[in-house]
Amino acid sequence: MAGESWKVMPLSSVVRLKRGYDLPTDTRQAGSYPVVGSAGISGWHNQGPVEGPGVVVGRSGSSMGNVTYVEGPFWPLNTAMFVEDFLSNDPQYVYHLLSHLDFSAFNSGSAQQSLNRNYIAGIPVTIPSFPEQQAISEVLGALDDKIAVNERIAETALHLAEALYAYKSSYNEGWHSVRLGKTARWLSGGTPKTSEPSYWDGDIPWISAASLKSPWIDDSERRVTPLGAENGTRLTPEGSIIFVVRGMSLTSEFRVGLTQREVAFGQDCKALIPHTGIDAATLFLAIKTSTPEILGFVDLAGHGTGRLATDRIAELSVRLPENGASADDFRRSVVPLVERASATKRENRTLTALRDTLLPQLVTGKLRIKDAERVVEDAV
Repeated sequence: MAGESWKVMPLSSVVRLKRGYDLPTDTRQAGSYPVVGSAGISGWHNQGPVEGPGVVVGRSGSSMGNVTYVEGPFWPLNTAMFVEDFLSNDPQYVYHLLSHLDFSAFNSGSAQQSLNRNYIAGIPVTIPSFPEQQAISEVLGALDDKIAVNERIAETALHLAEALYAYKSSYNEGWHSVRLGKTARWLSGGTPKTSEPSYWDGDIPWISAASLKSPWIDDSERRVTPLGAENGTRLTPEGSIIFVVRGMSLTSEFRVGLTQREVAFGQDCKALIPHTGIDAATLFLAIKTSTPEILGFVDLAGHGTGRLATDRIAELSVRLPENGASADDFRRSVVPLVERASATKRENRTLTALRDTLLPQLVTGKLRIKDAERVVEDAV
């Protein structure tokens, strides 16, 4: 329960919100100030009219209610609102508080979601004293910092693995070129009938073009049951490479990942199970480092959707080590990096879940700070 120092007051007594400013893409100048819109940082500009630290709330579109924290000066776009005055409250605590609020009930739009600051001004919130706000921010900040460090570790490990592959694969001795189509068994996926409840909400991750966002595949927001896996989709084992062959994302990026466990996948993806003697991590790096060439194979289907024809990518030439000492040497060098990156991603999922559990408990005063500190100390 919240202590005596906690007070209930309308949101307008905690912060003063203001709509952001128009800044068309073609008027932006190269600079170091983040441009923050409804979904977060969307670019950079040479001016930052609002001093940081700042908090930005998505005002319109599918990201309505999304909350972004900015350390320094920034440009808030007119698709968002920003905190013009924190009214002597801790900015990081305000960020956590706003992240906890459910703004969906205050949608004032029709065709497109929209948030009006006048409609949310009266939302009742429970606020602790300033020192308690800072203590809560420190607890949640420790988790955020650890998550950020892990992200950098994972990115660095992947970049090192890619650089190592690029260097080693340039050798003539012990390496050879082969068509991608000859390296693996190719599988097509599918979607179990979504109207059949017995197919869904199981424990098998179902990977789609939308959910394939990490190179280390071991989870998804959508999961299928064993019965669902037998009806309309396909299972592929740990050590498979999955990539997107159809979707909007293909117009700007090539999403590819290495499975860390058995998963099912949709029809907009392909899965490759490497042939015997071909290391999965090495083949994954061969494909990932070919991203610029692969994106050159993409053509546009209806409604601007990108499409990657299987026969074209199957002709991609990739460099792989010869079986024997070269393959073993490279595998010993690269697998620890891949495993490190994958492990930090898994740890981040646990830390994010812990943070999401603690957040509502702390900003409503239902959990004592000392109790939360003990939990966080054990986690980080």
